[in-house]
Amino acid sequence: MGHGLLGALMLGLAACGDDSGECENWGEPVSTGTLASAEISEASGLVASRIHDDLFWTHNDAGDGARLFALDSSGAHEGTVDFSDEDAKDWEDIAAGVGADGNPWLYIGDIGDNDLSRDEIRVWRTAEPSDPKDDGIELDKLDLSYPDGPHDAETLLFDPRDNTLYVITKSDGDQAEVYAVDAHAEDDQELEHVASIDLVARGLADDAALTGGDISAAGDWILLRTQGQVFAWARAAGSTLAETLDLEPCLAPTPTQDNGESLAMDGDSYFTVGEGTGAPVWQASPP
Repeated sequence: MGHGLLGALMLGLAACGDDSGECENWGEPVSTGTLASAEISEASGLVASRIHDDLFWTHNDAGDGARLFALDSSGAHEGTVDFSDEDAKDWEDIAAGVGADGNPWLYIGDIGDNDLSRDEIRVWRTAEPSDPKDDGIELDKLDLSYPDGPHDAETLLFDPRDNTLYVITKSDGDQAEVYAVDAHAEDDQELEHVASIDLVARGLADDAALTGGDISAAGDWILLRTQGQVFAWARAAGSTLAETLDLEPCLAPTPTQDNGESLAMDGDSYFTVGEGTGAPVWQASPP
């Protein structure tokens, strides 16, 4: 590693946390409202729109149909996009990035596998709807397989620096596994294992089960969460995701939630919504 990259990494870490390991970049989360739509009962994924101001996309966990809900930061319902012709086995997370056409796209991770019985998982891809009430949107599928057998996963990330999708497993052990694929690849791909995350072994968490995350639109922050904690990595220019995750994260302020799974970065802030009808929307912003 060059001295310039090492220095940038250390600078990022210094900006991220103090001696206690707590992040200095965000103040305590505040509730900005509650989910207005009673149809959002198990918000599992959350992502900020790349084309609409103050708009987020979310979806329910397993058991719901293939549909996305649009909401603003107060939780107000802005529309539903229904993909009723498609199958939703276990939608767990959603990411935003660019498509092969260079325009903003959404990537929906149908990656849950509690029984470890799926030979393939799936990422649904679609151009981000310009109208959050448009039901005429079509989904494109990307079927994926692991190189080492089935895993349960709840985290899908889009890296804007190289258009890579990352699937991160939800582990019952001490570490989670990170797998990668080109976001613009043709259907039917084998994921590549690129990293492991050992939060428990490093003494950073009591629970290694990662339930969601996001990469900032600029690619300079990587945030991952368990149900009770949010971890943040400051990412230097030229650093890969795997190199960054090998560094020590800081612990970001996290609200108390029922089954906290969702997390979305929007500018310098991050947002999260727990499960349950009428759940609060939480925002953590720079102090």
